Amino acid sequence: MSFLALDPVQTAALDPSQFESVDGRHIAHKYVTVVDGDALGPVDLLIDPQSRSSAGLVYDPAMWAQGTLASTDSMVRFEGCAGLDAQFNGGFLVTEPTCVYFSVIESGYLVSFGAIPFGVPAETCVADEY
Repeated sequence: MSFLALDPVQTAALDPSQFESVDGRHIAHKYVTVVDGDALGPVDLLIDPQSRSSAGLVYDPAMWAQGTLASTDSMVRFEGCAGLDAQFNGGFLVTEPTCVYFSVIESGYLVSFGAIPFGVPAETCVADEY
């Protein structure tokens, strides 16, 4: 799994105003998610528990304009076609400068984890091993 155009240097440099709500809504940071065609089954992207109070996933087009943490998901399942890379539109809604910790589960097994800096220095976002 990868996120097209997601550059941690750019997300780390986001201005604090990018996280302020306007009329109770926050801006979603959208990135195309790519699931490799060699995935053996469904691939789940999870926002880890320590990040759920300030970040969520926005992959349901009906919820993109909502702009609230309550309208996001903490887990999204991606199902592609064997042998073909699949792309999914969506991204992250982040309500404050923070490190967003996430996990990737493939066919029930943890295959990767990481942290994305949103408005905080990248070196402060260390994803410990599970």
